[in-house]
Amino acid sequence: MKLAYVLIFLILSSFAHAGEGETTNFATITVEGTGQTVTTPDVVRLGWTLSEEGQTASQAMSIMTKKSAKLLDKLKKFGLEAADVVSTDVRLSPVYKDNNYQRSEIRGFVASSSLKVSLRDLDRLAELYDLALQSGVTEMYGVTFDTTERDAHMTEAQQKAVHNARKKAELYAKEAGVRVGRPLMMSEIRETSGFQMFAARSSFDGEMANPIASGELTFTQSITAKYEIEPAE
Repeated sequence: MKLAYVLIFLILSSFAHAGEGETTNFATITVEGTGQTVTTPDVVRLGWTLSEEGQTASQAMSIMTKKSAKLLDKLKKFGLEAADVVSTDVRLSPVYKDNNYQRSEIRGFVASSSLKVSLRDLDRLAELYDLALQSGVTEMYGVTFDTTERDAHMTEAQQKAVHNARKKAELYAKEAGVRVGRPLMMSEIRETSGFQMFAARSSFDGEMANPIASGELTFTQSITAKYEIEPAE
């Protein structure tokens, strides 16, 4: 690496420390460090909606509630814990008779309930889809692969970012003929996690024989670090 390129990353500045009339100057180097971890998903989260229509609001809600209760019972027998099935939304909407594209007389009501389901055994994903379809689920959406160890993987990425920043600083300092001293400042630039997600909403009319490939999860942390630099020994 040529010194000219190294100096692009080497930012020298002076800091004055006043005390008893004495001023001490020192130079610094600022770098960006990045850390990344990759893991296999161990949980998949799915969005489901149940919808039922009735002539009255109470009838629509009654039918939908009974249908939801049966689905929840099936999910429990399937092996899902209560914490893995969460109701996220319940709606009741009027249905109008068509009259020259204008809403006029109400002909009924549609009641819908949305669930967020978490499955920890990814090998049973196709089986879970079949259960949903056979139970009258009308919409499936937002399939998201995740990990139950998200915090641990993010911490590892952060640690790698710190080590990467120090390694860069030492490389640039060596090329410039100095050495890295104590850290003066560290700040996060961005924190990201990338995973496969299928967000398109759709309706299903038949059985799903094959599960969706889960792929990999990637966690990335970037930081800015500033170090004091000292004369090479």
